[in-house]
Amino acid sequence: MPPYHPVLRDMLKQRTKFTPIVQYITKQLDDFEKTYPFYYVNFIESESFSDGNNGLFHDSNHPTEQGAALMMQQIYDQFHNNVKSS
Repeated sequence: MPPYHPVLRDMLKQRTKFTPIVQYITKQLDDFEKTYPFYYVNFIESESFSDGNNGLFHDSNHPTEQGAALMMQQIYDQFHNNVKSS
């Protein structure tokens, strides 16, 4: 699940049903992980992307090259052993 710029994320939480929708989707993805060789990372609340002024976003929802590299590294760190054994 992609990161959102903190300002956009906070606005979505205040003005939409963002939180219950994310909770619903997260539950679905968690259920997939239990049944299938399926893996995901939720970057929405990631501490790495919590500071919108750290150069990880081009705009409100597009990560920079540095932001994309950070996501890829975190995905690799978390799942590379699972992918090797599959």
